[in-house]
Amino acid sequence: MPVVTKEEAKNLDFYSLQVITGRDVFPSWFVTWFTGGLNYQIEHHLFPSLPRHHFHRVQPIVQNLCEKYQVKYHRTSFYTGTKEVLDRLNDISKLSQKLWDIGERAQ
Repeated sequence: MPVVTKEEAKNLDFYSLQVITGRDVFPSWFVTWFTGGLNYQIEHHLFPSLPRHHFHRVQPIVQNLCEKYQVKYHRTSFYTGTKEVLDRLNDISKLSQKLWDIGERAQ
């Protein structure tokens, strides 16, 4: 998911910021059980005090509002979402190694 700078965040309302930096995972009995209902990450960030067993009720409402106001709503499968996270961690690891190497050469 995108990393939003402080300056970019100033131009976004709370709700848009929560939606564009979150990701929902398509539900199945296994995914919902495995994630404890937090496969509805966007809804969890929008409504943190809403009981998890109600997220599936507000999800279509949130998605429709996002479509109406052209806010990107990211929904993925469990496999694809996991791959996205691992790819991002891999990119960060490579960047971290480059920075480490630069620091070592500078000494």
